[in-house]
Amino acid sequence: MAKIPRYTQMFIRFLDLYPHPEGGRWTGPQMQRATSGFVNAAYFSNLLSGRIKQPGLDKLKAIADAMGFPPQLWLEETDRLGLLDVSEQALAGTSMKELLDNLFESVIDQQTGKLVTDAEISRRTSGRVTVEDLDSIRSGTLESPTVEQVIALSDAFDVDPAYWLGRGRQRPLVDRGVIEALKSEENRLLLHRSLRLSADQKNMLLVLMEQLGNRRKDELD
Repeated sequence: MAKIPRYTQMFIRFLDLYPHPEGGRWTGPQMQRATSGFVNAAYFSNLLSGRIKQPGLDKLKAIADAMGFPPQLWLEETDRLGLLDVSEQALAGTSMKELLDNLFESVIDQQTGKLVTDAEISRRTSGRVTVEDLDSIRSGTLESPTVEQVIALSDAFDVDPAYWLGRGRQRPLVDRGVIEALKSEENRLLLHRSLRLSADQKNMLLVLMEQLGNRRKDELD
């Protein structure tokens, strides 16, 4: 007997867990109407039958939004689906291009102390995401890579896969100011070297930085 594809198994489970608002299981035509045709009846049927083995992330998110469950559940292991707390609603998403640019503008290669490059990230994915794929995503021409590619990028950047759905608990940024700060060679060097310090040494460095900041403030006043 052929193995049922992962996303088909998950889709079947979600159809059991999240009935249509009018009652009963969702149907292809209902999904088509709920997504304004983005996920049409044929796509619904092909995903349910296992003919689509690597659905696009945008399609999965649209299905989740229509059915009313957090999109990040698609990225969970199938054997955990019955144990998850699915009451929390997903936050508003951001485009794949913006999320990827966000990482490239903030993640530092610890070997070089500089921002990671497309070539390095492709290497970390073992070629599952090529440099050309990255260029296409960052230019906006590839808006929905496969889930396998998304997971490969998560491993390459060391972020929670849910980051791509706007819910990552391990986001690399605090705010936009951090991105701007990391554009400075001196700031990146400070960050890179601080990674080697112990917790006590980091605390000492923070105290010293605060003292220097206060001294500079006094000088300006």
